[in-house]
Amino acid sequence: MFLQRDTERDRRFVESPIRRGATPHLPRTSGCGWTPCEVEVFDRELEALLLRWRRREIPDDGSERVAVLAFARVFPAEP
Repeated sequence: MFLQRDTERDRRFVESPIRRGATPHLPRTSGCGWTPCEVEVFDRELEALLLRWRRREIPDDGSERVAVLAFARVFPAEP
């Protein structure tokens, strides 16, 4: 249910006219051949990246910042 809601939000943003200062987000897909171990490594690295961004020092540069949603999911291409 949340994934559907979040996907719809993402789709609406991508399809909306770009507002001044907004950076368009384009969905990223990657068809790779990974082992289960590689999936685990990727998952840990992705989580570490998100954690670094959550903990980073926010510069006092006068830029307007808006809340964003970041999500990723790795799963087999076929069941």
